[in-house]
Amino acid sequence: MRKLVYFFQFIRQVKGLLLILSSLIFCEILVAQTMNSVGLLINEGKSFEGYTLFSPSIQKSTFLINNEGRLVHSWNGKSITRHTVYLNEDGTLYRTGLVETDPIKTHINAGGGGGRIERYGWDSELLWEYEYADKTKRHHHDFQVLPNGNVLILAWEVKTKEEAIQAGRNPDYIDTESNELWPDHIIEVKPIGSNGGEIVWEWHIWDHLIQDFDETKDNFGIVADHPELIDLNYVKPDSPTSADWNHSNAIDYNADLDQIMISVHAFNELWIIDHSTTTSQAKSNEGGLQGKGGNLLYRWGNPEAYKKGSAADRKFYRQHGVRWIPKGLPDEGKIILFNNGRERPGEEYSSIDIIDPLINGSYTLSNAGTFLPNNLSYQYIASNPIDFSAIRFSSAQQMPNGNLLVCNGPAGTFFEIDADENVIWKYVSPVTADGFLNQGESPEGINSVFHIYRFDPEFPAFEGKDLIPGDLLEVYPDEVIAGVDKFESKIELFPNPAEDIVKISCDCDLISITSLDGSFTESFSINSSGVVDVSNLQNGIYVIRYNKQSEKLIISR
Repeated sequence: MRKLVYFFQFIRQVKGLLLILSSLIFCEILVAQTMNSVGLLINEGKSFEGYTLFSPSIQKSTFLINNEGRLVHSWNGKSITRHTVYLNEDGTLYRTGLVETDPIKTHINAGGGGGRIERYGWDSELLWEYEYADKTKRHHHDFQVLPNGNVLILAWEVKTKEEAIQAGRNPDYIDTESNELWPDHIIEVKPIGSNGGEIVWEWHIWDHLIQDFDETKDNFGIVADHPELIDLNYVKPDSPTSADWNHSNAIDYNADLDQIMISVHAFNELWIIDHSTTTSQAKSNEGGLQGKGGNLLYRWGNPEAYKKGSAADRKFYRQHGVRWIPKGLPDEGKIILFNNGRERPGEEYSSIDIIDPLINGSYTLSNAGTFLPNNLSYQYIASNPIDFSAIRFSSAQQMPNGNLLVCNGPAGTFFEIDADENVIWKYVSPVTADGFLNQGESPEGINSVFHIYRFDPEFPAFEGKDLIPGDLLEVYPDEVIAGVDKFESKIELFPNPAEDIVKISCDCDLISITSLDGSFTESFSINSSGVVDVSNLQNGIYVIRYNKQSEKLIISR
């Protein structure tokens, strides 16, 4: 009997030890989780499996990661991205590029200014480039590749002070430094050769104006009677003289409708126009499938912009990422966008908005003269609204399973919500202009991303491609110094990205360099100046290792 009592006492002691041990392990896991600042933070397994494409701001590289945050492919561009990047079904990558600091090409240097469109093969070979930037024009923000291979480019064009006043612009709304106004226009370019193109279609805001400021000037009329036209004197209250008048930041194309949509940031609206017109018809109010030439077919988000409402009727607040939801998805044909929330009444916060623009197959005006619908179809707001706020950039995408993938651009943070609006996947980009962050370091707003897109694994571009998961993008030093906020790496690289040489600061004379996908590894000697010759390495991402320390290096030419 006494032996049996001892046995049960022993069992209780073992249980106690196991409980203590499990508690310690659990606490260790919690500590590890709280130390993670970048990379994959949440992955509950209910997210839509696929590959997420993103191009960090002020970077030449574009990354494709899986849901575990591991790199499956990357591209290295000729120039810094500004801001969008798209992967085509044929496996080619199109991206925007920043032109040099040539004062002619950067005559207007407002937010989002790019000037280049580039097309790359799967292995980063530059296939085509097109510059659209000089003293009279400049591409900015976004573009779209059409089914026929042509490219729609969103751009500014210059108007002098005299031209603007003659068109009916209030002189008080003209920049006194430049004496210029830069309205938006769209061109369609047919690529030619490796660096040329033919403009085969164009549309200009300047051809579709109305103003009620000066009856002696052009375009005079009653603004409220013409929602299909653009009020030349609608301006942002906080910057009425900005030369960047419209600041459109997104363009999309609907092949079924043969229509183009743009996000007009300064007007807090989206606009839709007819692409079936000729260039001549696009200058007028006649022609095309809709019979309205280049006039606006539809606009939504801010009736005050065409004097059919007040500030209380406004729905959009400096929105980005306006897109039609593709066929086959739960809300196909509707429009999704990232509503940033700047100037939202009360507390500023962001939301993901979905609207259905077609009423019985057409764009319809209400009895009040505003475009229907009166309200959104859906809106996502965080449970504590101000916890989700992005004042610029950003995007949203509906997944085939109905989940929403969101990019909080300024924070470089991507997350996915399910039907119950639970965050089931979250990733923080560890990529900055200077390279890759150590796990534990704070991004502190230096990891911004303009937009992201997740692809189904069956996307045609991936057919026959090696998408074996490689390394994580963030750096994991082996030594953690107690009591220090962030991890310290004993290896420093400059420049990063590098072209032919890289200077390495570490207490070593020999380092190993391994490609992120593991296909290449070799030892390299460091000379007396700390310089390593990397001219024989192909473009890509590499891990530099010495002893237990590591750092990531981008080779980009």
